[in-house]
Amino acid sequence: LPMVEGKCSNTHCARPTLSIRFFEVEEGSKVGNQDWGHLAGRVLCHTCYYRYKSRGTLERGEDEPVEASARRCSYPGCTRPDQSRQFIQIDQTTTAGGQDWSSLGGQVLCNACYLRFLRRGSLDKSKGESPREAERRCTYP
Repeated sequence: LPMVEGKCSNTHCARPTLSIRFFEVEEGSKVGNQDWGHLAGRVLCHTCYYRYKSRGTLERGEDEPVEASARRCSYPGCTRPDQSRQFIQIDQTTTAGGQDWSSLGGQVLCNACYLRFLRRGSLDKSKGESPREAERRCTYP
């Protein structure tokens, strides 16, 4: 997409005039294997452009911070539920990583649990672990 000067046309953009670059969406664009048709002719800031390119939406759902009172991982098996650099609110529309998040709708996950589910499709720490990884663990009592 061509870079242009301007202001992000996404009405929900947090910083529409502050961007390292702006992009004008061209008719028929298929960048990121997304359908950009409804955005043709609009200008997007760098952040909104890459959000749409990677997720197919301009919604900021996963980027918005969780309220302080809700910053606790709701997964019962989490070993550090209050200690995370980021907490993510899962909703019924979450589709990250191509996983089915519907069973976690409404829950808050710490960054470690979120990334585990994103990569493995499970919150179970042992699921998908190779025998070699298990052998590398310290067995000292």
